[in-house]
Amino acid sequence: MAGCGDETASSIKRPCDGCTPDAVVGDASRETWDEGTGEADQGAAGGARPPAGGSTGGEAPGGVVVGGDPGPKPETDAEVDFEVGGDPGPKPDEDAAPPEPDAAPPPEPDAAPPPEPDAAPPPEVDAAPPEPDAAPPECLDGQAETVPCGLNGRGASARVCVDGAYGPFGPCMDPDACLDGTMESEACGLNGRGQTSRVCIAGAWSDFGPCADPDACLDDTLDARACGLNGRGVAERVCVDGAWSDFGPCNDPDLCRDGMTLPEACGLNGRGNRQSVCLGGRWGMPGPCVDPDACVDGTSENRACGPNNAGNQSRTCVGGQWGDWGVCPVCVVDELEPNNSWQLAVRAGRRLPVNVNGRGGLTLLPGDEDYIDFETNLINFNLTATLSADPTCGPVGAGGRICFEMAWYTWVQDEELIDPEPIPLQGPICGDLSAPLVLDAGAVAGLAGEPWTSIVLHVYRQAGTPEVPISYRIDVTR
Repeated sequence: MAGCGDETASSIKRPCDGCTPDAVVGDASRETWDEGTGEADQGAAGGARPPAGGSTGGEAPGGVVVGGDPGPKPETDAEVDFEVGGDPGPKPDEDAAPPEPDAAPPPEPDAAPPPEPDAAPPPEVDAAPPEPDAAPPECLDGQAETVPCGLNGRGASARVCVDGAYGPFGPCMDPDACLDGTMESEACGLNGRGQTSRVCIAGAWSDFGPCADPDACLDDTLDARACGLNGRGVAERVCVDGAWSDFGPCNDPDLCRDGMTLPEACGLNGRGNRQSVCLGGRWGMPGPCVDPDACVDGTSENRACGPNNAGNQSRTCVGGQWGDWGVCPVCVVDELEPNNSWQLAVRAGRRLPVNVNGRGGLTLLPGDEDYIDFETNLINFNLTATLSADPTCGPVGAGGRICFEMAWYTWVQDEELIDPEPIPLQGPICGDLSAPLVLDAGAVAGLAGEPWTSIVLHVYRQAGTPEVPISYRIDVTR
């Protein structure tokens, strides 16, 4: 156990009764208590002893004067006694008697008695504890450091040391424009309904790939193509939702294909041919008709024949060609010629007598006309005259139409006692003699005492008909 007066770890000297100064400071085995470690620290043997008298002493490690005047004894209710470097044990009971020492007490020290209780306490130390040492600088001025940054960590951000400390990091200098592996798509195509994509490689966008466009045309666009006979027409289609509609009808101005020929029947019997040529999509005027025929099928033509051309012969068109002329009939010579005026017909010796009721073998020659006179001795009579064809002299000419009319004439006129012109009774009537022509004069009253009266028949060609010979006969009933 340490003696009283030893220093503790708190550098407070414990006073005790009956201790000598030597017992306080002169012990070679002096121990101190380290509050930080909780262990006793034993000083070196042979430590210096303070000089006698205690007026001047050395300064202990805790700033407490050792060996000097200890000053007044601090007020305390009890003395504290513990063993340095060991377990202090339980606090001794203040009322208990101190244990008996194992050895004789040390001799009384020669030190001066403790100061009087009324002595002034030592001055308080006002000095502040020493400041801790300054922290070392973080960096050297001008020194720089960088850290990776950016989309893919390939960028760099730097900061610089100023006044021993780093400033904030600057902006990231990133060479990349995109995040590696990222894909990007955008609309494309004729109508924006397609799609194209690109990918980020090493921080840079690749080129856009080909456009996957479902459309074939631009909406509402019109497309036209040539069409028609000569390619001058136009057919149109329209783009609807990116797809072409069907072509509409061809608007063609042409009617025919250029260079084509159009045969056309022509000619007398439609057996001829003529052609039209297509020029500029239009048919030209037909060319001349190439007709192998010379006549119209079934038609006939007549001609005068025989003595004085009193006869008539004909031929017929078959297959577009004329047949041979027929036989010229031998006709009775028209003994009444010339009779192309009424005056010649009524002269004595040319009148047909009363007992003659008809006369055939008469011919109406081209450019001629006939007057035939029949006598009668009746004052009052009924008269009918019939004009018909005479087959003994051949058929009537093609297209020949004949007309006749009836008048009467008396001796009074012959003597010019009255108007000498014959007095009309009936007609005219016209026809082609395919059927007889009949004139019915009805009742005719002559003048009393007339020695004779004549019926005059006028036969002539209808205007506008062919000038062909026409054979006929006349019959009268009176």
